[in-house]
Amino acid sequence: MAHRAGGEKGAEYQAIGLVSAAHFVNHFQHLVLPPLFPLLKAQLGIGFVELGLALTTASVVGVAAQLPVGYLVDRVGSRRMLVLGLLVAGLAYLGLGLAPSYPAMLLAMVFVGLSNAVFHPADYALLSAKIAPPRLGRAFSIHTFAGFLGNAVAPVTMIAIAAGAGLNVALMAAGILALVVAVPLVLARSADSETAPQHPARAVAERREGMTSILTPTIIGLTGFFALMSLSGSGISNFSVVALTSAFGTSLSVANLALTAYLSAQALG
Repeated sequence: MAHRAGGEKGAEYQAIGLVSAAHFVNHFQHLVLPPLFPLLKAQLGIGFVELGLALTTASVVGVAAQLPVGYLVDRVGSRRMLVLGLLVAGLAYLGLGLAPSYPAMLLAMVFVGLSNAVFHPADYALLSAKIAPPRLGRAFSIHTFAGFLGNAVAPVTMIAIAAGAGLNVALMAAGILALVVAVPLVLARSADSETAPQHPARAVAERREGMTSILTPTIIGLTGFFALMSLSGSGISNFSVVALTSAFGTSLSVANLALTAYLSAQALG
């Protein structure tokens, strides 16, 4: 599409395609482990508390890395950071699939958490730089839809691969997906945002002003709202399969289908 359209619109299509694909993978990887919890519990000989700790590890690392990663996106570039995020997460899941164990899972979740911190600041920075303001809202919507679509297809995809090829192959497939999507981002150097050179003193002053300008009541309020939304949504996404199979005797395939229906409704909304 980018080659056919050419010009400004072509660059916009390219940016939306690249960013949306990366966001799809990012959200897909959020739900690699939860659908497989019963299988991981049996193979690794651990409980649901230990499995929940693995998810918590990824989340805590992601939170801790969010601010420094945001600064790196501004300094290094959003496209390069997206490539790095995809490579780190892809190799983490690939390694876990090759040598599955609980310590390996915790280590993989550390790297997955680090990579997860990249996507939102890098995605929005790249889209803001490449999309014209009149179309920016639609671009953000497509980007968000791609992420929710990744959530929606992950449960059925992971359980289908695990049923057909085994748990280890399913984990490796999640890693290979990220590595494949990283390839067009590596090649798309035109997606880099252009920044004008600045006088060092002016750059320091703008960084200081930037810290105070983001600590506004509006942004703080929206941060709290997003935290509460993530708290409830993560609980449903990560533990509904376990709850349905353990408390109600629902089969693993039906439980994952229910989760897929919930996440598909999110994507459509």
